[in-house]
Amino acid sequence: MVAAMEIKDFLPSDPQLEEFGRQHGIHPLHIEDCRSDKQQAKLEAGDGYLFAVLKIIQLADDELITSDFDVFLGSDYVATVHKASVLGFSLPPSGEMGLPPAPDQVFHRLLDRIVDSYLPVLDEVEDRIDLLEDRVVREPDSDVLQRIADLLATLLDLRRVLANTRRIAFSLYRTDTPLLGKNLQPFLRDVHDHLERDLASANSERERLKGLLDIYHSSLASRNNEATRILTVMGTVSLPFVVIASFFGMSLRYPLWMNWPGTILAIVGVIVAVTGGLLFYLRKRNYL
Repeated sequence: MVAAMEIKDFLPSDPQLEEFGRQHGIHPLHIEDCRSDKQQAKLEAGDGYLFAVLKIIQLADDELITSDFDVFLGSDYVATVHKASVLGFSLPPSGEMGLPPAPDQVFHRLLDRIVDSYLPVLDEVEDRIDLLEDRVVREPDSDVLQRIADLLATLLDLRRVLANTRRIAFSLYRTDTPLLGKNLQPFLRDVHDHLERDLASANSERERLKGLLDIYHSSLASRNNEATRILTVMGTVSLPFVVIASFFGMSLRYPLWMNWPGTILAIVGVIVAVTGGLLFYLRKRNYL
């Protein structure tokens, strides 16, 4: 006769968590880890059980929000401690002869569902980087720079979660423990391969962001050079007007022809002619 499997789901603040720990010989430090939401993803072996801290991630604006999903795996029980939703988790269908799923199968289903939830977050980050690629050339402003910095920090946190979870998957399919059936090893290796793929994708997106940062600085420098060039050309073009106007604006006695009514038109004509000649020269030399 197959013993019934116990499945428990606790909140971190649930007072029944300590009682469950005493019943199954769970170390108090592992119970204490469940109370904290700032644990790194990890896998630890206890006396007759495995304790895993997994991470559920969400993308809010350009910030990565993480929450702990703790799992206890025993020979006849699976217990979870978490605040976030279980990502639509449901028990595997009954096996042959109506037998319930084994605890290690439930544990694998949880792990696989959480790892699968990482890919949409990576896709969302990739979409945001694609949008930034368009803006970084057209509008290299401070907002673009801030978004690049935020996404770099997000990818750093995401890579840390992926690397730690990959280490968990590697330990699971490499560890020889009666709590995990041999038939489960290929599935755990598949989870490890998915994490390898996600981590490689996160590294690739991080390199893309670094490239965008270089493009941002180059584009900003190009725009500054263009502004400097335009100001220089404007100053050069206005120079004849300033010199001629300054000469005729001196407080000196001028010749009698300066009193002729058409003198101002002649001076303006000279200014226009000199300025036009200067513009023609600058255009010929490809300064304009």
